[in-house]
Amino acid sequence: MDMTEKLTFQIDCYTPATLPMMRLVQPSSADGVVIKIGGKDETIPVMLRNTEGKIINCQIRGTANAKNLARYYLEGPIRVHGNGKWLRNAAGVWALESLLIQTWEELDTAPLDEVLAKIGKVAGNGWRAMDEPLLEWRKMRGLK
Repeated sequence: MDMTEKLTFQIDCYTPATLPMMRLVQPSSADGVVIKIGGKDETIPVMLRNTEGKIINCQIRGTANAKNLARYYLEGPIRVHGNGKWLRNAAGVWALESLLIQTWEELDTAPLDEVLAKIGKVAGNGWRAMDEPLLEWRKMRGLK
């Protein structure tokens, strides 16, 4: 082949209008407050409300597990873990449709400045050397 020849490749491209919808199940986590729990079957519906106010539909298996989770009803935020069903819409945006809860944990609601103050007291962590540790944290998270 001569180096001056052009190669032509055909690439299948999708525009957002033609992107096929797609579903998948994968290990997932979600944070929120339990706002609803209850049902008649072995798989019990659970609703969480996240900090943005979005409702997250979940399920939990077993009445014993549901009773344990019910202790968090309208209490502080929790993080749930399990198998999430995700849907990619035609615009290419992924959304969690539902989550089958396997485990959960209570989240710490301490304000960020308190947490950073505690971290700052640990010797040799590097935060003490910073003039504005909160500003640095925000930069690392892409929030500034």
